[in-house]
Amino acid sequence: MPRSIPPHLLALVLLLVFLLWVILVHHFRRNKTVQKFFAEAIGDDTPENALRTFEMAKLRLTKHLNRGDLDLRTRQQIELALGEAPTAAATDSPD
Repeated sequence: MPRSIPPHLLALVLLLVFLLWVILVHHFRRNKTVQKFFAEAIGDDTPENALRTFEMAKLRLTKHLNRGDLDLRTRQQIELALGEAPTAAATDSPD
């Protein structure tokens, strides 16, 4: 135990350190720049990881498309992103 911290304040100091840690983790998890920096520093930003993420995103978009509860604009955007031809219902324009 450090001699500079009185024993009766040790719990408060530990609580303060824990709260600061939680706040910093929360801030870093929301900051895209810091996430990118750590991904590049650790080596997590690889082509293999990018491909895996892309494939997972395609699967999630396909699942949303198959559910059928999308509005017309969202359906067209998903089909365009997936490279599929728009469905007949999506191409009919009201006159």
